[in-house]
Amino acid sequence: MPKIRYNILSPDGFPIERDKTYPSIKAANRAFDLWAKRFEKQGYYSANDGRIPLNELAQQCGLQILTKEPLFLNYYESLNKTITVIETNNK
Repeated sequence: MPKIRYNILSPDGFPIERDKTYPSIKAANRAFDLWAKRFEKQGYYSANDGRIPLNELAQQCGLQILTKEPLFLNYYESLNKTITVIETNNK
């Protein structure tokens, strides 16, 4: 089984924490929750293309699964789903 790490990408396509990935989806979810709390006082996330209400923020973020070749999923859609990664040998 390949070593898998997870990352949350902001609506602007950048990792929510620089130079950090997470060992599990649960850890990535905790990081997302802490990151999102930073915007509670202003009530929205200010993206490059406009304001995103906090209740829509998870829907606009991405879940990046890091293996030998990165996989991308919508973060919000992945919250309640089981994700199976099958390693293929494409030599």
